[in-house]
Amino acid sequence: MTARPAAGPAWRAPLWRAAAAVHLVIAGLLVVYLVGSLLLTGGQVVASRGPIWGAALDFPLFVVPAWMLIALAAVGAALYLPLLLTVRVLDARRLSGAWGVVAASVFTPLLFSAVVDDDIWRAFREQGYWIASAISAVCVLALAIAAFTTAPRYDRLARAGELPPGYL
Repeated sequence: MTARPAAGPAWRAPLWRAAAAVHLVIAGLLVVYLVGSLLLTGGQVVASRGPIWGAALDFPLFVVPAWMLIALAAVGAALYLPLLLTVRVLDARRLSGAWGVVAASVFTPLLFSAVVDDDIWRAFREQGYWIASAISAVCVLALAIAAFTTAPRYDRLARAGELPPGYL
């Protein structure tokens, strides 16, 4: 029987949570905007369309500038990338939990560019929203590499019953 893998330094768990929280803020901005627009601006979520029903507030409900999304994506990448580059086999569960918020962080800037201009792609390019998407896409790529290299080892340990207590 081989030695069980160590869970790793205690500082890693809060860093995983902080990285996920930053990307969750990016995705959360979009959810708040979409729900708020549906309820308050008559269903109008993009600049090129009018309200579908009576609006309580004028469109847009709020605008998230590109610099804010870039800053959030950069902070998220600064937190995620060191973890993903030094991934441990026991991080496999955290990797699977990170997919949703990191992937949403790639598409959120594109959708916010539709708020500021009728031509989505022009706003995406010229106002810098693409930078936030690119930073988050690097995180998705690193996450994919880490997941595809870690998951098989984690599964082998699980089948052999060599995972530490508390791991599935």
